[in-house]
Amino acid sequence: MKKPRQFRIDKELLERFDRVNNKLAVNGSEVVRRLIEEYTKEKEKEMKIMAKKMKKVQFVVNAKKFFEVDPDKLNRVEDNDKVLVTLDMENEQAEYVWYGEGENPANFPSEPDDFNGVLELWEELGRPGEEEESGK
Repeated sequence: MKKPRQFRIDKELLERFDRVNNKLAVNGSEVVRRLIEEYTKEKEKEMKIMAKKMKKVQFVVNAKKFFEVDPDKLNRVEDNDKVLVTLDMENEQAEYVWYGEGENPANFPSEPDDFNGVLELWEELGRPGEEEESGK
């Protein structure tokens, strides 16, 4: 399924792009899709290479942030709940422990999660826990 997306592009660059596509009878949307695909593959590869240099990373994140993509769990989150996240870079596995304010996360079971999704969150949050791991 294709989803429309809007981008802001400098007027002059867009006019040049349209001129080239018209001259060559090329579908501009297809050109942009191919470029996005190439860029995404390259950046995903870079992220995995950088992440694999580390064995495991742990970080704590607010439960509302962690579960913002999971409406069922998000509805059950209390204001001060936290999530202890473990990324196993070598085995490309992720798990989390959801716990309440003042609780010990060791008292709660860990649950598996989507490695790539959690890796993206880790990147978005500025790679927390990276400093501790690299100092070992």
